[in-house]
Amino acid sequence: MTVKLWQFQSKLMTLPPIPAEMKLRCCSQVQPLAMPSPKHLVPILWLTLGAALRADLTYVDATTSNTTLANGSAFNPAANGTTGNDNNWELRTGFGSDGTVIESGAEAPTENAPELKTTLTGLSPGATYRIFAYFWDTSNTTEDWNLRAGVIANPGANTLFSAADSTTELGSTAAVLASTQTFSTAPTTVLDSGSRAMLAASIGTLTADSNGKISVYLDDRNAVTSASFRTWYDGLAYEFVTPPPNNVFYVDANSSNTGRWDNQTFSPAPNGVTGADNNWETRNLGNTANVYESCAEAAENAPLLVTTLTGLSPNTRYLLYAYFWDASSGNWRIKASAKQSDINNNGTPGTATDDFLPTSLLTNFA
Repeated sequence: MTVKLWQFQSKLMTLPPIPAEMKLRCCSQVQPLAMPSPKHLVPILWLTLGAALRADLTYVDATTSNTTLANGSAFNPAANGTTGNDNNWELRTGFGSDGTVIESGAEAPTENAPELKTTLTGLSPGATYRIFAYFWDTSNTTEDWNLRAGVIANPGANTLFSAADSTTELGSTAAVLASTQTFSTAPTTVLDSGSRAMLAASIGTLTADSNGKISVYLDDRNAVTSASFRTWYDGLAYEFVTPPPNNVFYVDANSSNTGRWDNQTFSPAPNGVTGADNNWETRNLGNTANVYESCAEAAENAPLLVTTLTGLSPNTRYLLYAYFWDASSGNWRIKASAKQSDINNNGTPGTATDDFLPTSLLTNFA
């Protein structure tokens, strides 16, 4: 994901929901005065504080694209209608969410299919999520469909989940009805033909890895004695719990990530150039000995800049900061916003009293 930051104003904004590209605009934005205007030193940067957009459950159906054998090998379930004790999963169609379930033990009581791994992707690295695994059970009290699920590869030994009425018989942990949960992206069905219901097994809270992934391991109940103990596995769901650690990641503004908003070539004057040239000057100061300066020698109005952040997680909120400098006896300022229209060239020529006011209400400032 790319984030562009426009620079302006000494106050920064909270961003609206982040699109695939986010921008922060900045500018010296000083009208000519009788005396030199304040400096604007702009080493720009911000922070990556991920926060999911909602806390409801997002359901993800298990498929051969996101599900493998526990060791990472390709998962190739038997075709719909396959019968017999082949110790393999079967892909059943016409049932469950999105019209498919992954089944074991329906035709042969002693079938023991291999452990599987389903991986959720596109999560915020370092963020914590509440995870559920989904399976089906019949309303028939003589049948106790079930599912093993856990966070590590543990064939035949991860926690066994079932409906509450089966926990004593199976020595299992009770799952809850999926129909009692709140989803932002829901299964296509949680009731099947009126005789089967989807259940949710709580896996716990897990932290997404550096690639924004979380994996869950699934298995049937090994050494079953009846088809009444079959497994119909359907998918996973995740719910945002906490953002990644509140770490601020500083990125220095430089010629690689900063340019002019009007797409003209950004050519800051070299260090030591003086005069009201209405341009930024590169000063050998600040972090990495580089800041962009305006209005140090004379009143001028340097062009609007845009700095771009890359490598962020799509569909994730970030709190952004723009960094600039001030002198102990000075009044140095900068405008900054993710919304260019907030920081158009405004202010009354010849006076600095309104030069740093946004053009609209402070909806994008904080």
